[in-house]
Amino acid sequence: MSLDAPAGTEHRRRMRGRAITGLGTWSIAVGLAIALATIAIAPVAACSPAQDPTIQALGPDQVVLVGRTGEPVAGGRAFHVERWYNGSGPAIVTIAFKEGAPIGDCSYVVRAGWHLVIAPLRSADGAFEADLGTLQSDVDSDAGRRYVAEAERLFGAGTVPEDTDGSEAPGTGSSGPPLLVLLVVAVVVAAGLASVRRRRRDPAAILEAASLVAERDPQHSDAIAAPDRYDITPRH
Repeated sequence: MSLDAPAGTEHRRRMRGRAITGLGTWSIAVGLAIALATIAIAPVAACSPAQDPTIQALGPDQVVLVGRTGEPVAGGRAFHVERWYNGSGPAIVTIAFKEGAPIGDCSYVVRAGWHLVIAPLRSADGAFEADLGTLQSDVDSDAGRRYVAEAERLFGAGTVPEDTDGSEAPGTGSSGPPLLVLLVVAVVVAAGLASVRRRRRDPAAILEAASLVAERDPQHSDAIAAPDRYDITPRH
């Protein structure tokens, strides 16, 4: 018995050491997994859009645009503006969308032709920027209609875009009276002139016509004295 005791003690020590080593390995693995999950989740949470965001929460200087995304250009992507809220500018601006695969860094896929209401960020040099967390939505969606209504409540009806020379973009401003109105006015004026022309008859022609009436019908011999009582417009 005395010879087997040391051997049993050594066996128990080895088993205890293996258990401690295994526990330590699992602890390290779990710790690394938690750390990696935290690193992966943190950027997504940081750039996720706020729940029920509002334009008012972005501040009194926030510009809101309604328009369509265009093709990529230098510095970002063209955005064809239909209406400015809380600002004014050209019909085409450049927005630096953070485009790319959605990997948790606020990048997202952007395509041409999207009809958006968007409240872009402004960089230090005044350029427009947008990422996944930017307030934006399709104009025809429930959120889009809500954003447009809020923009109108905060900033009024907005303004149409301007060309680079400062004039209103074609089709956005007043273009004068419609063609139909001008046509109706022309017809009325022509009818009035014709009426005046009929009434301004030559006196000699009136007397001649009255004489013809009297010759045809002696009962109307007084047509010469009062030609205005009869229809004696000269026939040609």
